[in-house]
Amino acid sequence: MAYLAQLMQGDGFAPFEANLRRARQDAASAGRPYELLEKMAYGSDWHMPDVITRTRRYLDLFLEWMNQPEYAPYREAFFWKNAYRYLRLPL
Repeated sequence: MAYLAQLMQGDGFAPFEANLRRARQDAASAGRPYELLEKMAYGSDWHMPDVITRTRRYLDLFLEWMNQPEYAPYREAFFWKNAYRYLRLPL
């Protein structure tokens, strides 16, 4: 997940989460052999001028989201393990 400025505007996280829930359900319904959240990672591919004063707020949104019981089991994977696995780095 790279920088999505819309997440910090109004209730911008609600559509993101609704889309993610739908994508996870679609993947499970299609018999995909993985959980979508085991493939996603927190990213830093940002529009730097736009986030100079908001980098912490962006991180806080994802920390709040990953602290919810539904997502907490994927927290470490999302913030670093998935990227390590993708890059074939030792965990």
